[in-house]
Amino acid sequence: MSHNTKAILLSRRPFSEDDCLVTLFTQRYGKIQAKAISALKPTSKLRGHLEPGRLIDVMLTHVDRTGRLAQVVTIENYMSHEPVRSTATFALLDLIALMSQHVPDTSMWEAAITSLRQLSESDHADQLLSSLGVGLMRLLDAGGVGVESPTNIGKINAHIQWHFDKKLTSLSKIGALELDRSIY
Repeated sequence: MSHNTKAILLSRRPFSEDDCLVTLFTQRYGKIQAKAISALKPTSKLRGHLEPGRLIDVMLTHVDRTGRLAQVVTIENYMSHEPVRSTATFALLDLIALMSQHVPDTSMWEAAITSLRQLSESDHADQLLSSLGVGLMRLLDAGGVGVESPTNIGKINAHIQWHFDKKLTSLSKIGALELDRSIY
């Protein structure tokens, strides 16, 4: 039996020589992992669709803790080749992965889609940072983390800061971005 749903691809990692495991935040099932058989082969039809930051339409078989991808079609790609925009997108994806559960959550789904879309449509740096901040707050709100939970916000903030530091350090090492620490 197969099941169709829209999903945001949060991460992908190799599972065997040609297979990979993907973490999806789906509209219908919440956060799940799925195995993509032979997806890493150069001739695979799945390969081009399995990049983090894509909104995809997936056909899954065996929907449980680990499903199996049968078919994938990209609806929208929120990832960018610009280093700062892709870092911001990865920060949102990390927060979505951190906040989402293994059950459907309409408010988290809407917050995730809206945040990713606004971030991808931002034209310049000020608008990008503003969209990122609004998106992070929207996701926190949808996840039920408010200002009354300083411990959770601290953990999430530390995770996001670590992710940004890691990405910006690697970008500065290859000379793709000059780092101005006064930004944060």
